[in-house]
Amino acid sequence: MKQAKEKSAKIEAKPVAEKEPKDKVHWADEIAMQVVKAKPNQDSFTVASGITPSGVVHIGNFREIITVDLVAKALRKLGKKVRFIYSWDDYDVFRKVPVNMPKQEMLTKHLRYPIVDVPDPFGKEKSYARHFEVEVERRLPDVGINVEFIYQADRYKKSFYAEEIKFAMINRKRIAKILDLYREEPLEENWYPSSIFCEKCRSDETEITGYDEKYLVSYKCVCGHTDTFDIRKKGIIKLVWRVDWPMRWNFEKVDFEPSGKDHSSEGGSNTTAALIVKELWGREAPIHLMYEFIAIKGQGGKMSSSKGNTVDLNEMLEVYSPELLRYTFASKKPSKSFEISFEGMDVIRAYSEFQKVERMYFGKEPIDKEDVELNNRVYELSCVNIPKQMPEQIDFRHMVTVAQTYQFDKKKIAEFFNSKDKKYCDLMVDRAKAWITDYAEESFKFSVNEEASDEAKTLLSENQKKAIKLVSSQLVGKKEDELIELFGKVTKETSLDQKTFFTAFYRALINKDFGPKLTHFMLVIGLPKVKKILDSVEKPVSKKAVSNSKELDLNGLNFEINSEITSKYPQFRSGIVVLNGVNNVKENKEITALLRSAENDLRARFAGVEPITIPQLKAWRDAYALFNGDPAKNKPSVDALVRRVLNNNSLPNINALVDLYNYISIKHLLPAGGDDLDKVEGKVRLCIADGTEDFFMIGGKMKEHPNRGEVIYRDDKDVLCRRWNWREADKTKFTESTKNAVVYIESMLKEDDLDGALKEFCTLAEKYLKAKAEYRLL
Repeated sequence: MKQAKEKSAKIEAKPVAEKEPKDKVHWADEIAMQVVKAKPNQDSFTVASGITPSGVVHIGNFREIITVDLVAKALRKLGKKVRFIYSWDDYDVFRKVPVNMPKQEMLTKHLRYPIVDVPDPFGKEKSYARHFEVEVERRLPDVGINVEFIYQADRYKKSFYAEEIKFAMINRKRIAKILDLYREEPLEENWYPSSIFCEKCRSDETEITGYDEKYLVSYKCVCGHTDTFDIRKKGIIKLVWRVDWPMRWNFEKVDFEPSGKDHSSEGGSNTTAALIVKELWGREAPIHLMYEFIAIKGQGGKMSSSKGNTVDLNEMLEVYSPELLRYTFASKKPSKSFEISFEGMDVIRAYSEFQKVERMYFGKEPIDKEDVELNNRVYELSCVNIPKQMPEQIDFRHMVTVAQTYQFDKKKIAEFFNSKDKKYCDLMVDRAKAWITDYAEESFKFSVNEEASDEAKTLLSENQKKAIKLVSSQLVGKKEDELIELFGKVTKETSLDQKTFFTAFYRALINKDFGPKLTHFMLVIGLPKVKKILDSVEKPVSKKAVSNSKELDLNGLNFEINSEITSKYPQFRSGIVVLNGVNNVKENKEITALLRSAENDLRARFAGVEPITIPQLKAWRDAYALFNGDPAKNKPSVDALVRRVLNNNSLPNINALVDLYNYISIKHLLPAGGDDLDKVEGKVRLCIADGTEDFFMIGGKMKEHPNRGEVIYRDDKDVLCRRWNWREADKTKFTESTKNAVVYIESMLKEDDLDGALKEFCTLAEKYLKAKAEYRLL
């Protein structure tokens, strides 16, 4: 490494496009001009991209594709013909099984095979590689990208590159000299720039043992197989990556190709490829551009197919329009990293920002004169097809409100917006629905009541009811500014602060403490319907709703679910198991075996699935959001366990009882936890914290307090668990000394098999822990 500068002075690589794009000119146009300047007499240019389909081709990989497409568009604007090639490097070796793939055992058996020869674990396509290729090929045209796909496995297997392989093999010493510039240890004397897949076992764990300096190559494999073959007749040999890449630059006459910063670093594959293509083939390297990685907001780090923390093109297009997705990349310099987000305000802001750029392009919104050229160019590059006139626009946040108000009825929604472009309006409904269903925070979701619920009536104060009555009596026929004036007048008359005033109406209309902007929301619902709902507040509460708390006295446990919980979370169910005479050992091998089996089943069941989209986890995240539990930071217990397992980590053995309820938790996707009954002081309550209670976390010595409004388990003295099921207390933790216990298994969805989970837990507790088990369902 110390001698690299001195040696590399003898061979000069083609300089990359190192200049930062100018403020007045879009970066894609800058690169296009550099490409043309490098070959001023050319009328036709080749731009290239590619990837190894070793897992999900995610939106981070898409950055390279869209970068090349934007430069291709810029070249065409300059009047040049463009060939855009995309290489599927499906003859690369299968090195690692992604954690989110099903049939892990089968895939593991195919490690070191060419990816094209690995079976599709989903059973849909002819190979593992093809499974990931087809989705990209299907969706790229939807975002206006049309490319020529090249399948490298097909080319190598047909000996398409035989002459190029021969040339590289003959010149292996020259190649090694270049590669050694950036190696701490030089390559071995008998190094070859090729690898071979054994004809017998298909593994690449082979060694070249001879070469006749023409077409005959000899090799041996770890499986014991040996052979000498003609590279023109058997396509089992391929060039190693650092030689394959420059070979293809020359073969395809590539003029531009970007790469991520891993390949672009000093001494990386782009550096050596540039030197090799110049030294061996006498061709200047393509103009190069480094692009930064992108991440999913809230996860940190770059996306990785092998780790499973990805979002693919299909998932993006469920929420983002093709134009918005293109804009996300066209509006940013490739050298800048950023995060893809599905969070509410981020998605709303993204749509709003793109629509503003569109309005400025068509002269519907003012723009500074010096910004016109760049703004217009960003818009043009964002479009699949540049519209001739200003398209219809629907604000995404407005659509989210209206779509839920009309229960996603496309005809009614189109009528509300007076839409002239039905296809566009319908697509926006679909995107809003996908976002609400799979990603939206609880604060954006609602369902309009036909009448105020009993829950709302019991939570409203007399002053709030008075405010509702006053507004309702003067409501119909009002415009938005008149509603604002009315609200101010009634707020003063009832001496309510603004938050308490607005909460009353949201509770009556949608059973929530918050919601869309109230004046606008009322007009969307329709003031006559709003009046009908508000007037129903005066109707008496049903007898069933008067006392909503739930209590239980079972084998030494006195337990209560507070009415605030049952009112705010009517769908919540709790399974209570009391265990007496527990034999709680450090580890029970049978329980551990069940736990490991459940982990494998979980990985297979949710292969390729984002945890946030799993209904059971999403329901708990939504429940946390209702009490500001910050589920992204403080994950519900089942969410934390599932994510750990899907990230290919085994759950640690705590003790037999904890291991057993963790098994039930990941098998049934239900939170589970518990307390040592002999350590509980008085009555156990699931209730809302007032913020003054004391809590000592497991292993912690410092006293802390829950947040006001937080859902907690507590006894007569201390908090037993914070944020519902997030963190348990040291006082009542299960140990090997635990003899009597209570275990809580919880559900937020009516489809959950809570009863089945309770029965299985009791059966296993009696079998492996020798306990007497009894349960109740509340």
